[in-house]
Amino acid sequence: MVSGTDGREIRLAEPDDIEPTVRTLVRAFEDYPMTRLGLSQDGYLDRLARYHRLFLTEIGLPYGQIWITEDHSAVAVWTTPKTPPDVFRPLAEQFREIAGDRAGPAAEYEQAMALFRPRTPVWFLGVLGVDPSHQRARGSAGP
Repeated sequence: MVSGTDGREIRLAEPDDIEPTVRTLVRAFEDYPMTRLGLSQDGYLDRLARYHRLFLTEIGLPYGQIWITEDHSAVAVWTTPKTPPDVFRPLAEQFREIAGDRAGPAAEYEQAMALFRPRTPVWFLGVLGVDPSHQRARGSAGP
């Protein structure tokens, strides 16, 4: 466990942390334009939770690292140089199903972003989310 710059404790997530971490990511990405584009609006919040739960349980925990604050208000999900390069391939159908009628635009976005992703093994920040109640504008005063 380490302390962040604001004094909060940061640690690696464990399986029992998944559900509170999913809730944080849903709140953090609820109004994010790219998730609104890439996930069907039919049952959107459920789809968003399923998306993050799948990413956390099938990629973050077994093949990467999930860093969380002790209160689960901030989450960073990393893949590492040891993460298999094809780790997403077996999950592709599940991600398509979660996207629903937005699977086409989601696939186009992923294809465009693939051009900018590293080709060699590196630490890669896959998701970073902070609960909106813990966010603040740059330069603002606060705890």
